[in-house]
Amino acid sequence: MAGISEKNLRRRSGWPAGIDNQHQPHELTINDNGNAQAALLQAENVDLATGAGKPHRRKGYTLQHAGTRMHSLWKAPSMSFALFVENGTLRALDPDGSVFDVQAGLEPRKRVSYEIIGDRIFWSNGVRKGAVLVDGTPAPWGCPNPAGQPQLVAADGSLAQGTYQVAITYTLATGEESGTGLAATIDLPNGGGITLAKIPQPASTDVTGVRVYLSPADGETLKRSIDVPVGLQTAYIGGGRHGRPLDTQFLEPMPPGRYICLHTGRLFVLQADGTLVWSEPLRYGLHHPRDSRLRLSGSGDLLASVGQGTAGAGLFVASGNRTYFLSGDPSQFSPRIVYPYGAVPGTLARMPGSVFGMQDAEEVAYWMASNGIGVIGVPGGGVLPLREKQTVAPTATTGASMFRQHDGLHQVVTTLAGGGQARGLAIQDVAKVTVIRHDQ
Repeated sequence: MAGISEKNLRRRSGWPAGIDNQHQPHELTINDNGNAQAALLQAENVDLATGAGKPHRRKGYTLQHAGTRMHSLWKAPSMSFALFVENGTLRALDPDGSVFDVQAGLEPRKRVSYEIIGDRIFWSNGVRKGAVLVDGTPAPWGCPNPAGQPQLVAADGSLAQGTYQVAITYTLATGEESGTGLAATIDLPNGGGITLAKIPQPASTDVTGVRVYLSPADGETLKRSIDVPVGLQTAYIGGGRHGRPLDTQFLEPMPPGRYICLHTGRLFVLQADGTLVWSEPLRYGLHHPRDSRLRLSGSGDLLASVGQGTAGAGLFVASGNRTYFLSGDPSQFSPRIVYPYGAVPGTLARMPGSVFGMQDAEEVAYWMASNGIGVIGVPGGGVLPLREKQTVAPTATTGASMFRQHDGLHQVVTTLAGGGQARGLAIQDVAKVTVIRHDQ
C-alpha cells in the first residue's frame, strides 16, 4: 500500500462484533448487550471465527447443475436427494450431480414449500400440490372426493324395511380414503335390497377403489358395506354385515398453499391471502371446510412450527405487517402479536437453539423480518432479534436461508432479492479497506 508505512497501520487479531453497518466508521461499535467491540463495516469472501472474529478466507464452490429459472431448492436430512424447480418442473438433484424429473406442469415463477412426513415429502406452490416418496417417485397429496352419490334403485334382498342412507368414498392403493358429501337416501317400505347405479367415477388415475357405506334402516350412522373396483358403475347391496363407521363425511381435500408445515399431527397450509388451513389429525389430505381455517389480515409470508411435544408448542405466522403466535387446540386459536413486523417470504430456516448460544438444543425458527433484522422464534412465542443495533439488511421481496456447519463454524446464510433499497447503511456483498493517515 504505497505511501503508508507499517507502523501507521494498526493490527487486529479479529473483529468479534462481526459487521456493523448501523454506525459511522469513526464511531465506536456497541453490540446489542451494550459492550464496546471491534467490528467491520464491510467484508467479502471471508468467514469470521466464532468468538474472536478472526477472518479466514471463505472456501469456494463447485457447480452441481447448470440450468435456468431455478428456485425452491430444499433437502431433508433423511433424504438422499434435494428437490428444486427448474422451468416449471419439479426436479431432484442427487449427490453425484445427476438430475431427474419428478413433476412437470408447475408455474415457473411460483416458489414451492415442502414438508416431510414419514416416507413422503408434501409440496405446494400455492396453486398446485403433490407429494414425493423418498425414492423420488411422485405421489398424490390426499384422495379426491367423489362428485356426488350413486343413484339408488330398490331391488330384492334381505334388508329390513325402512329408509336407508348410502354414500361412497374413493380409496388409494395406500389405503388413504377420501371424504364424501351428503348421502343419498332410499325408502324400502317392504324391505329388500339396493342397486347402486351410475356410480361416480374418479378423474384421477391415483384412485384404485370405491368404498360403499350404508346406514341401518331408519338409522343415522353409515357403516362400511362393500368395496367396488374403479370402472364398475353398478353394484348391489342385499344384506350382509356392516363394518366401521364412515368418519370422513363432509371433509374435503386440503387446498394448496404458499407455505406448508407439520404441527401436532396436522398438516397446516398458509395461503397467499393470509388464510391458515389445517388437516384432520393424522389425515394430511382432508380438512373440514368450515371449522379448520383462520383468516389473518395481510398476505401470508411465513409459517413455522416450534416446540412440538412441549408446553411451548405453537406456530409462528407472518401475515402483512405483523408476526403472530398460535398455540393450543386449532379450534381455539387466538392469534397473539409477537413481533410488530412481517417476514421476508422464503427466508425461514430451522436449526438447533444452541447455534445462538441457548442451553437447550431444541430446534428454533430463523427468518429475516421485513424490517431487515434477522430474528429467531422460540417455543412459547418469543421472538429474539439478532444484532438489531448493529446490522440491518436492505429491503427485499423474497429470499432464502440455510443453516451451514463447516470447519467448526455455525452459520446462517440468507440471500435476498427484489426491493434493493438500503435502510440507511445496509449490508452489501463488497469489502474494502480504507486507510486514513493523519500526517504529523
